[in-house]
Amino acid sequence: MPAYRTNFLDPDNRPNPKTTRFCARCNKDLKPGSASRWIFIFEGGMTVLHPDEVSRFDPEGQDVQGWFEIGPECVRRIGIEWTVAENPEVPA
Repeated sequence: MPAYRTNFLDPDNRPNPKTTRFCARCNKDLKPGSASRWIFIFEGGMTVLHPDEVSRFDPEGQDVQGWFEIGPECVRRIGIEWTVAENPEVPA
């Protein structure tokens, strides 16, 4: 496997979200219209792949979850450089 820049997500999945829009790290519901960012998660939901690495990432043999929304508090915890502003899977 090639070396990729990764970061441990350090999930805190205690709360059960009540809506379909929630933070991938802490499971807290995101308020409608509130700001959020997106992260690429793999390895059983524990690892964040740096956005610059996604284009060269080889998912073969990897447990890939894909792009997930993350709330502003958790963005500060993992670092904004590990996130993107818009969901890459949804055309603008």
